[in-house]
Amino acid sequence: MTAKGRGGQQAIVAVLGALFLAVTYLGIGYACCAGVPFVAEKAAYATIDDAGSPFDKEQLVEGALATRDYSFGPHDLGAYEEVLRNMNEQAHTPYADAPDILDVPVQYSVDAEQISHLDDVNAVASRLLMPVMGCAAIAAFLLFAGFRMFGARTVSRMLVAAGVIVVALLLVIGVWALAGFDGFFSAFHSVLFSEGTWTFPSDSLLITMLPEPFWAGMGAVWLSTSLLVSVLSGALGLVLRRRTCK
Repeated sequence: MTAKGRGGQQAIVAVLGALFLAVTYLGIGYACCAGVPFVAEKAAYATIDDAGSPFDKEQLVEGALATRDYSFGPHDLGAYEEVLRNMNEQAHTPYADAPDILDVPVQYSVDAEQISHLDDVNAVASRLLMPVMGCAAIAAFLLFAGFRMFGARTVSRMLVAAGVIVVALLLVIGVWALAGFDGFFSAFHSVLFSEGTWTFPSDSLLITMLPEPFWAGMGAVWLSTSLLVSVLSGALGLVLRRRTCK
């Protein structure tokens, strides 16, 4: 193979490796939010306001974690209904003994429309899992192939480029979110869900359990985790580059 052909192959491997690594870094941040209940618990305690709610903060946090489990975890409707019923029993609401806990005012439980949205969230999360894991596997393969075929310098380029891509993307997202979180939140949802399926009364239990500051906090965890991984990737790439230049 000519030097030009080999250089072309090297460039392709480096570019693809950087792109798949970038997706993997974003996936790591997402996994930290969606896959670690401790993160949701801390965000719930920090952001839930029980003023005006028939439930106290502990009960609302319990409901928030059950909502997280239904959306991103086991997706067990029976278990979710049981938590909602227990919340009403603990708070001694008029609906503690309702035949169908999903058929009471939305200030005390979630309704069929909200359950449908949580089902949509679960479906999106499930569809994302395999592609993200696939990207991570491809990124690992390209790192290995790049090292075997072209040496450590190509690997260093992948690591640095992936870090730069994610940092730049997160900078844009961060500025957008800071400039107007409502607009960012709406745009994010409009990409993933049908219009009208994700807006609910501000005094509904679902919004009380998962207020806007909760999502802002979860987003901050996502961005900061992906940012940290990206910075470490770039730093590792630069160290590797310096060593290969000696």
